[in-house]
Amino acid sequence: MPFPQQAPQVFARDVVSRLADGQQGVFGLFRPGTWVYIGKGDIKAQLKSILGGSNACIGKQNPTHFVTMIIGNADAAVKQLIKETQPTCTD
Repeated sequence: MPFPQQAPQVFARDVVSRLADGQQGVFGLFRPGTWVYIGKGDIKAQLKSILGGSNACIGKQNPTHFVTMIIGNADAAVKQLIKETQPTCTD
């Protein structure tokens, strides 16, 4: 189950602030050639928290872009995406 086809968004505060509030789902952070992190929950809130420095591993990896998937059952999707992408940072 890969992320749906989409144009990656730049992982920056101004881009994240334009996301809709309260959208639940899965997101993936990456830089060219490397998946950094796969997360779930309120996408905007989670990405803002990460930009604020809540995860040292992600901060050290300097992700440049993100993709999202709005989905009700995020748990199963996250497990599958982690298996597929093998990100460098996990919870």
